Amino acid sequence: MSVLLETSAGDIVVDLFVDYAPKSCENFLKLCKLKYYNFSPIHGVQKNFSFQTGDPIGPESKDSDGGSSVWGLLEGPSKKIFPPEFHPKLKHTEKGTVSMATAPSTRDPDKRVTASQFIITTGNDLDYLDGKAAIFGKVVEGFDTLEKINDAFCDEKGRPLKDIRIRHTVVLDDPYDDPPTLVEPSESPVPSAAQLATVRLADDENLEEPRDEEAEDKRRREREARAQALTLEMVGDLPFAEVKPPENILFVCKLNPVTQDEDLELIFSRFGKILSCEVIRDRRTGDSLQYAFIEFENQKDCEQAYFKMQGVLIDDHRIHVDFSQSVSKLSETWRTATNSKRAKQAGGFGGVSGLEKKRQYRAVDNSAGQSEGYSMVFDRDEVRRRHEWGGERKAESRRSIQNRSRSRSPVRHTRDYSDRRLDKRHDDRRREDRSHDHYRDRDRDKYWRSNPKNNYLIYINALTVITFVAETHEFAQMATAVKDSVQNLLEQVHLTATKDAPSREPTAEQLDLLKEKYRSAGQDHVFAFYDSLSATEKASLYEQLSNIEPGYINQIAEDALNPVATKEQSKVSLEPLPESATASILDSKQEDLEKWYDSGLDLIAKNKVAVVLMAGGQGTRLGSADPKGCFNIGLPTGKSLFQIQAERIWKIQQLATKKRQGEGDVVVPWYVMTSGPTRGPTESFFKQHNYFGLEKDNVFIFEQGVLPCISNEGKILMESKSKVAVAPDGNGGIYQALAKSSALSDMSKRGIGHIHAYCVDNCLVKVADPVFIGFSASKKVDIATKVVRKRSANESVGLILLKNGKPDVVEYSEIDKETAEAKDPKQQDVLKFRAANIVNHYYSFSFLESVLSLATQLPHHVARKKIPHVDTKSGETVKPEKPNGIKLEQFVFDVFPHLELGKFACMEVKREDEFSPLKNAKGTGEDDPDTSKRDILEQGKRWVQAAGVVVTSESDTDTGVEVSPLISYAREGLGFLKDREIKAPAVIEKEN
Repeated sequence: MSVLLETSAGDIVVDLFVDYAPKSCENFLKLCKLKYYNFSPIHGVQKNFSFQTGDPIGPESKDSDGGSSVWGLLEGPSKKIFPPEFHPKLKHTEKGTVSMATAPSTRDPDKRVTASQFIITTGNDLDYLDGKAAIFGKVVEGFDTLEKINDAFCDEKGRPLKDIRIRHTVVLDDPYDDPPTLVEPSESPVPSAAQLATVRLADDENLEEPRDEEAEDKRRREREARAQALTLEMVGDLPFAEVKPPENILFVCKLNPVTQDEDLELIFSRFGKILSCEVIRDRRTGDSLQYAFIEFENQKDCEQAYFKMQGVLIDDHRIHVDFSQSVSKLSETWRTATNSKRAKQAGGFGGVSGLEKKRQYRAVDNSAGQSEGYSMVFDRDEVRRRHEWGGERKAESRRSIQNRSRSRSPVRHTRDYSDRRLDKRHDDRRREDRSHDHYRDRDRDKYWRSNPKNNYLIYINALTVITFVAETHEFAQMATAVKDSVQNLLEQVHLTATKDAPSREPTAEQLDLLKEKYRSAGQDHVFAFYDSLSATEKASLYEQLSNIEPGYINQIAEDALNPVATKEQSKVSLEPLPESATASILDSKQEDLEKWYDSGLDLIAKNKVAVVLMAGGQGTRLGSADPKGCFNIGLPTGKSLFQIQAERIWKIQQLATKKRQGEGDVVVPWYVMTSGPTRGPTESFFKQHNYFGLEKDNVFIFEQGVLPCISNEGKILMESKSKVAVAPDGNGGIYQALAKSSALSDMSKRGIGHIHAYCVDNCLVKVADPVFIGFSASKKVDIATKVVRKRSANESVGLILLKNGKPDVVEYSEIDKETAEAKDPKQQDVLKFRAANIVNHYYSFSFLESVLSLATQLPHHVARKKIPHVDTKSGETVKPEKPNGIKLEQFVFDVFPHLELGKFACMEVKREDEFSPLKNAKGTGEDDPDTSKRDILEQGKRWVQAAGVVVTSESDTDTGVEVSPLISYAREGLGFLKDREIKAPAVIEKEN
């Protein structure tokens, strides 16, 4: 099912998705058959984003009604619009996606309607359009035509200054029967007077003028000379240059290409007010050049950002920050004092004026933000247009076209358009032509577009040359950034470099500067073995040390080891959480549990729930070199912790799909937080097991930060002679990691409102528990937490309670015996303080979105550990037998006291159903693989017995039943087992 659009810029062939959007496809085909689109202007051109058409008159005419559906034309105005079809599998990920333009309904603003207008995308990954434009097809031929339209000269509203119109439409294949009243015209209709009145500059006019090549060449050379002189002056190579770089602007490089302006602004705004933040992009393609400028309101904030953001992970890239002096950013002082004396258009790349924008350092098309005010796709309030024009020639051409447009009358083209009227014989010839070569050409075109190697390899060659030049001239930062780009591209096309070029060791000047920084912080022992290292080891150590701020490490270590006591801390008041903020699975009414379950499952069905897994721990204490989530606890099926939890996500998606009666896919995205040592093995494990049946795109693996390990004397420890010993920054690092990895940004795009976060070592965890989600959402809290009842007064667990009137977690060691043994006045058989923390939390998305500035203020805690290291005096490796140093960690619950009590809630759950941690090696008898295995098998046994099963066993030890999460999430769906007898140990994986 396809259509040929003959435009004045070239032909476009569109294939239609009749299975996913049948009504839109039928409307489009019948309008094409009626030649309704003939002479429709193309407007709303947004570079590298999209263009719009389908209104026969166009948005600028007062006679335009926005277009009509085919049913409105045949049956009357009441059928002019119809509801668009949004299919969850159809996303605006590829250039050439064809979608119906939509607008909010006048009757119900929450609903959208459509008629005849459609858009075609000219860029990739435009998720901004998802939910706003309804996809019904894709371009399969004519990408060169899309490029011509994309590059057209346009006014500020996106209307091409030289008309681009749909000249004719040919239906190549139509599976729908024609309505009885539809009469296909025998020839292309003559443009109406209203249509002709909208002509600016006819699409058949030749605008080319003879040019003096010699004069053009001379002019180009002059501009290049001025540009070179300006560049030399900017970097201070001309003695008369008086350049004073600003002190409130940061230069950020080594960015991930996916990092956006708003991502950086969100992350850096915690240091102070930002005046401007811009990722620099290629003018032609809009691709990120992987560096940015951030302008702060004052110098102090800028300095704080410099000291604390060096080497931070953002979108999985460890960034480098520097003051803009390093890249010679022009200041307002220089602009005013020096540049006013030179010609305004001196210099290259669009002239000095293009280089000296105060708030915007490069012109860039931000296509997602464009709007021409015509409300068939975007509301006027949703977006704003930001067209930038670059280059002298382009500006002159634009003025020339505008002048010609004003001097012409559209009436003169009436004869021309009537001469081009096309009849049915034309349509038949085009259909016949297509039958011979349409699919052959389409397959060839699809091959080149579907194989990124064909485009990436050309780009990689160019980047390799740039790298060579950068290294030759010792532009180390630029060379490193380009290398990262090459490696990213190689990974995308599944290529591996035969031999990675060695990193360049620092210059003597660079090394001296870094040594001085560490010397002033009393940490210069890290260079003890530097002179004996190989060039590669020197480069590696230099890079690692450059990403650490020794002064900052000294400060947080001092604060953690010697915290300053406050008046509030000296007088501690402890109370249980009030009843208004708590609920208990053990005591709640069944009707309340069902209400929470239904409301939580409804949120899951609406794709409003996400899961965050804290999986940074290694299995060292378990006797395994793998991440803890890869560990096999000994179940009959041999499933790992990762697999058990993934299957629970799969099952809850199925239950929610059933609730919404199959209307679209239900997705619970899984955000897996790893650490430096566990990320690679975790990603490999997921790939090896095909993501355990989940969609790869819905599993987001990211990495938390690390901090250096410190000796008891406060010195940074060296893991080897060329590497600093580091450790993950604790589960409290989740807040910064979510923001810096773009996981929060991904949640926002998906429309997530509720997040369940938990630790990987709990084999009984109910992932995305609908009861917990429903309870938390009903309380309208920012954070809720699950707890289990404390076994005894002396159990070593942290307790969730009120500390000085604020929600908090208090460790067992901080509570005296009298407080620990106190009984609940209302229930004398239970402890007053019994809410044991199991690190199982609910977050509202709005809270996680706002917590970043708070996360940087959280305290660091000391974990005393046995840390192997190299003695910097003797050079020998030390493997201590007792704790010899500290690891600095933040705790996930340190944000609790910052909440109002009304924004915090707690749910007590059954320990035997929801909490069985894996902490120790096999054979210890407590929180080890044997207890985890036992708890899962005993739970399964209880479930099948409740379903009417008789469980027998010949052994006193193997009495349990493993019920696969694929069969039952929480005891439901086991009715098929009623009245059966099962011999333990057993596995229930299938209904039969």
